Amino acid sequence: MKNFDKKTVIITLHINKDHSEVSWPTYRKMVEGGEFLEMLRNVTVPIELSMQGEDVSFLATVNPDIIDEIRSNSNIAVLQGSYSHALPSFFPGMLQDQLALSKKVLTHYLGEKVGYVGCLPEVDVSTPIIKFLKKAGWRDVLVLKDLHYTYNYRGNTDVRVPLVDETILRSEEMPLIVATGEQLRDIYNKFYRGFATAEEFVQALLNKRENFIVFLIDFEVPQINAIDGKSRIDLWKKFFKVLKDSPINFCHFEDPEIRQFVQDMALESPETQIYPRPMPKWHHSSELYKKIVKAVQHHSVDPRLLFRLAVSDNFSSIYYWPVCGEFPVKDSEARIVIKPDRDRRIQAFNYFLAKVKGDALPSICDEALQWYIENLEKAYQKEPS
Repeated sequence: MKNFDKKTVIITLHINKDHSEVSWPTYRKMVEGGEFLEMLRNVTVPIELSMQGEDVSFLATVNPDIIDEIRSNSNIAVLQGSYSHALPSFFPGMLQDQLALSKKVLTHYLGEKVGYVGCLPEVDVSTPIIKFLKKAGWRDVLVLKDLHYTYNYRGNTDVRVPLVDETILRSEEMPLIVATGEQLRDIYNKFYRGFATAEEFVQALLNKRENFIVFLIDFEVPQINAIDGKSRIDLWKKFFKVLKDSPINFCHFEDPEIRQFVQDMALESPETQIYPRPMPKWHHSSELYKKIVKAVQHHSVDPRLLFRLAVSDNFSSIYYWPVCGEFPVKDSEARIVIKPDRDRRIQAFNYFLAKVKGDALPSICDEALQWYIENLEKAYQKEPS
C-alpha cells in the first residue's frame, strides 16, 4: 500500500486534567457539570483520545458515565499513555513504572478500547526511550511536527533538522507517526474565536499534499477559549457536524488499512533518530525541579505520589504567570483571556510533597482544589493493585 485514494485523517485529542490553562473550577464544571459528557456524545466521526492513566481513574471516580461513554461510543478509541502528565526527558527514571501502571489502569477501566499506538505527555519522545515504549507493548508512537528534530541514524548527530513533510518515520525500535503542526492548530483555535470556520479547517485538510494526516490538539480547547466563563460547546458541536458532512475519511489507528499503511511506510522510510526541541516553559523553575528530584529519593512512598509531583503543568503555570494570552473575539467586545491556574497547582504540589516527606499536610481552603485532591486520592484507592 503506497497511499490512500481519499484524504484520510486521524483526529487525536489530548486529555489533561492538569492542563495549566484550565482552572480546577472549570475542570470540575467539565466533569460534574456535564460538559465532558456532552462533548463526547457529540463526537460524530472517529477520533483518538490520548489519556494518562491517572486521568482515567479520576474520571471513573468522579463521573463513571464519562468512562461508560468512552467505552460504548464506536467513534472513540484510546491511545496508550503514561500514568501522569510527567515528561520523560525530565524524569527518565520514572518512565518504566509510569508505563506499567498506566497500562494496568487503562486496561482495567477501558479494556479493548485501548490500542497499541501511544502518545506521551507533550509528545515528549526521544530515541533513547523508545525501547521502553516497545517493552510496554506500544507498536507505534506519535511525535509532533513542530516540536521535534530528526537526523539520519548513524549520521552527523550534531545536525538536527526540524520535521517538515514526513508522515511516517522509522526508528530502531518502532514506527514514529508524525502529527501535523501549527497551521491546522491555528485554524482550529481561530475557529473558537470567530476568525475561522469549520469549513476552512476541512479545506485546509483537503489542500494538504499528503493524503494521510494526523491532527493532534488539546481536548480542552472549548474551555481554554471560554468567553466570560462560558465554554464553547456550541462550536464543538458545529465543528463535528461539519466534519461528518465532509468528504474526508476519518479513521482510527487500529483500522486494518491504517495499520498496514503505517507498517509499509515505515519499511520504506530512512532510519532516523529523534529528539524534542527544548521548551522554555518546562525549564522555568529550577527550584521546583530540585524539590522533585529530592522527593524522588523517598523510594518507600507510593510511586503515584512521585508521579503526581512531576506533572509538567506545574512548570508551565509558573512560566506563563500571570497571563498566557489575551485574544479578541470577532464582532464582539469580549476578550478571551488565558490565565494559568498557578496558585492552586502550587498548593496541590505542596500538599503532595508533604505527603511524600511525611510532613504535616497543609490545610486546603479552596473548594475546587479540595474537590480535586479528595477525588484524586479516592481514585488512587480504587485503582487495580
